[in-house]
Amino acid sequence: MLLLRLTVGKESTCYHME
Repeated sequence: MLLLRLTVGKESTCYHME
């Protein structure tokens, strides 16, 4: 579950960066 949350957080950051 931690990995999944990390992946979601990373994707969220990518979206914000874009």
